[in-house]
Amino acid sequence: MKYIAAFFLLIIFTGCTPATRLTIFNNTTQPLIISFLTLEESISLQPNEFGTLYVQNGRKLRVQMNDDVWIYKKAKNDSFSRTIDLPKEYVNTGWPVDILVQINQNRNLYILLKNTNFPADNLNVQPKGFPIAPYVKKITNQ
Repeated sequence: MKYIAAFFLLIIFTGCTPATRLTIFNNTTQPLIISFLTLEESISLQPNEFGTLYVQNGRKLRVQMNDDVWIYKKAKNDSFSRTIDLPKEYVNTGWPVDILVQINQNRNLYILLKNTNFPADNLNVQPKGFPIAPYVKKITNQ
């Protein structure tokens, strides 16, 4: 079966077990602060560093670099975690379920084949919906 069963996707998106862990590699030249929108949990990643966040049901992924904020979503008004339909070669099943992604200098979010070492060089082949380009906005200091 080429794609993960609908049951697996239902589990991811409803927040039921098993948990889904997003392992994110910073392949940019600047530090990043990464979180899901509206949540306080975040990770700070230096260049060439990776960290993990658990996918939050219905939340968009937020990345901050300096005064830019990048919002990753799959479609207009859609959360990052809602429409992931990944081929099985991109998902490490187990506890928790692991998905590997990499943010490159071009700001795109690439999904990686399971068991890929960071940084991934060959990103030419991506499943449908990837890479994800962010919506970018400036932080205004008031």
